Amino acid sequence: MFKKIHIFLLILILGIFLSTFFVFAKTNSADLGVSASSTYTFDNTLVEFSDGTVGLKAATNWYNSSWGFRDQITVTNYTGTALTDYPVKISITTTSANFWSKVESNGASVRFVDSDGTTLLSHYAESFDYTGNTSTIWVKMPSLAARASTTIYMYYTNSGASDTSNGNNVFTFFENFASDTIDATKWVELDTYNVISATGGSLLMEAYEGNLWHGVYATTSYAVDRSNGLILEGDVTTYNTLNKDQNFLFGLKDTTASASAAAMINNFKYSFYFNGVYHVSNPFTLYADMLVVSGNSWVQVNTTYNFRIVVYPGGGADYFIKGGYFTDWTLVYRSTVAFSGSLEVAIDKQEGKYVVDNVRVRKLSMPANSTAEVFPRYSTSSPVFTTTTDAVWGNDQGIGENDFMYEDGVFKMWYSASTSVAYATSSNGINWTRYANNPVFSPTGLTGNFDKTWANRQYIVKDAGIYYMYYNGFENGYDGPGKIGLATSTDGINWNRYSGNPILSPGSGWENTSLYNSAVVKVGSIWYLLFEGKGSATGDNTQIIGLATSTDGINWNRYANNPVIRKGFPTGSNYAAAPNIIYNNGKFYIWIMGSDVRSKYFLVRGESTDAINWTFASTPDIYPQYSWEYTSVSDVSNPTEIGGSTYMYYTTGNQLGLTGGAGLMKYNGTLSALLNSSTPFSDATTLLVSTSSLYSISSPSVVSPGVAYDKITAFNATTTGTGSIAYQISNNGSSWYYWNGSAWAAASNSANSNSAAVVNTNIVAFSNTFPSGTFYWKAFLVSDGSQSISMIAQSSITNIFPSVTIETISGFKQSSVTINYNIIDSDNDTINFSQTATSGIEYSL
Repeated sequence: MFKKIHIFLLILILGIFLSTFFVFAKTNSADLGVSASSTYTFDNTLVEFSDGTVGLKAATNWYNSSWGFRDQITVTNYTGTALTDYPVKISITTTSANFWSKVESNGASVRFVDSDGTTLLSHYAESFDYTGNTSTIWVKMPSLAARASTTIYMYYTNSGASDTSNGNNVFTFFENFASDTIDATKWVELDTYNVISATGGSLLMEAYEGNLWHGVYATTSYAVDRSNGLILEGDVTTYNTLNKDQNFLFGLKDTTASASAAAMINNFKYSFYFNGVYHVSNPFTLYADMLVVSGNSWVQVNTTYNFRIVVYPGGGADYFIKGGYFTDWTLVYRSTVAFSGSLEVAIDKQEGKYVVDNVRVRKLSMPANSTAEVFPRYSTSSPVFTTTTDAVWGNDQGIGENDFMYEDGVFKMWYSASTSVAYATSSNGINWTRYANNPVFSPTGLTGNFDKTWANRQYIVKDAGIYYMYYNGFENGYDGPGKIGLATSTDGINWNRYSGNPILSPGSGWENTSLYNSAVVKVGSIWYLLFEGKGSATGDNTQIIGLATSTDGINWNRYANNPVIRKGFPTGSNYAAAPNIIYNNGKFYIWIMGSDVRSKYFLVRGESTDAINWTFASTPDIYPQYSWEYTSVSDVSNPTEIGGSTYMYYTTGNQLGLTGGAGLMKYNGTLSALLNSSTPFSDATTLLVSTSSLYSISSPSVVSPGVAYDKITAFNATTTGTGSIAYQISNNGSSWYYWNGSAWAAASNSANSNSAAVVNTNIVAFSNTFPSGTFYWKAFLVSDGSQSISMIAQSSITNIFPSVTIETISGFKQSSVTINYNIIDSDNDTINFSQTATSGIEYSL
């Protein structure tokens, strides 16, 4: 008897088309490639799908894809004048680690691009020290708005780029003597004995034949217009040629054709002059405008000096020198010479040997009608407030530290006189009346008091109807340790000392010897105090300035990284002292006292957004110029706007070097106009904002869609580009694994990843560890910033299923199976039988 056989076959709907065949096993390659970006997870700002590939996305607004990196640089014009075609100096230091790690050793790939991202800017690499990681590069800015910032980009890393540095495209006049011949189109030679030559990238001037002069000067086609002001710079190296005069001039002459080098001496309008001394090994005396600046100990043989002459539009010039004794740019002389014609660069010498290089003329950041002193004196003949012998008090000779307020139509001045503080008033700021009962504040005279013998150098601010006087006190004369005290008053005349005085005493290091002048301003609820300190523990053993802050004007906290202002600020000052301070429209402003190599005391303006980081003018706002000032203009009051004009008082010095009175600087405009005026700030400053790369260096990831698996036997990937790809894999899309060398381990970051080859080698082990699930891969696209990387047909996965054949019917997946079998009854009769069964249908035999 035959047995009835019921066969029920149900085959699940599958999403892959297979041709019909009869097998015992089926191999399925699941493509997890890049054909459909919408099924992948990635950051579309860093990664892009294109033409069947997925890869790193190039940065937008990029100058040229041949360059791998760029730095964003902010250029700030601090002057009140819009600048055009202006050379800006960019200093690249050891802090620019990415630049030095990526740029070629010769710096040839460096390019500068305007804010539009595409316009190339002319540049000149003054220096490029790859080993020392320092470089100075000048960039010609097409335009810089007044008191505004501009963004530019510096590109680098392109091994195929040629060097495009060229000073002729940046400066008004430029010569680095790169060829071995003197350019006859640029220079006129006055060299009878052929002792001048261009060699080794510099101008060699070497002659020993007696008193003859030899020189060169620029041709008329290279004459420079001085009406807008200019800056002449050059490098000069001295040599030891004993028994020779070694006279040398470097500067600017008029455009008169010179008949001889000796005659050309009379054509110089602005010049440095090294005056040689026969039979002396260090033979130089330094002159400016043919006037002695220093003795012969300051200019040495076998030394390179950098010269800078700043010629102002309205007349006059400032002379700076750097090298040897002058460790930084140092103001050595202020000229009053006014010359209105065009000028030519000129170099002249007699005997000895000199080498000249890097001669250039560049623009000055001042308008045509300006002089060096934007904040002018009210009077050039005398101070407005002078010393006198008072019938009641005695002699107040030594007026200094003028502090000033304007209240209720009255000009009020507090000033240091002798060891005390005195007071005076005026109705017009010019004619002053001393207070009858001066002084209004004096030393205590009490042993043990920090202000026993000295109580002055006052700085007065008013808050909520109360005058706060911060003053300098000494117990044992001026040579003792100075400290800062506080007194308050309701009328500015009668003062009460704070019981907890002193409020600030010498600290450590740079301020461990003594404290001196202070300046205070309140901004919102915070008080800011700049204080002058002197220390013996560091190289800064002259006065420099620190910062302290307070919430009540009494208890002060020093800034952790003091000092905030050191000596040497752009004028090369020997020290920094006696500041004032105001706050206006989001910025702090100060005028600070500095000194030059001749012990001339001058005032320089600075500004800051935080009272910590300061930018200073490159030349003084005011410099001692008249007989009644002689040695000093210093110790200024706060600038105050009155009736549309701005007043600021300063201390003058007489010919004995003593303080002698109060001068007035009166600006015929508002305080806001003054602060936005064309004070000759140093070259427009630059700030590195950020570094970016053509491609992301963050190793962005791409995550595949998932595919169900029972077993995985292979993982293959194809890439293109110079970067690399590292992978993690997952059995569920949330837990990620990498091969740690012996097993599949949980990944905690992108560093826990493998190459496709490592994944492929160990994929069966993964499948055995996780026998079934939904397979995902995560690819990290790795680049150094200049490298592209993409992947194509990233993977293939092998699944083992029961032997089935799948075909497509009416849009559905329907499966069938053909069964061959033998039926044997109880009598051992055999019937051969074949039947095809389709899914979802019951069959019976």
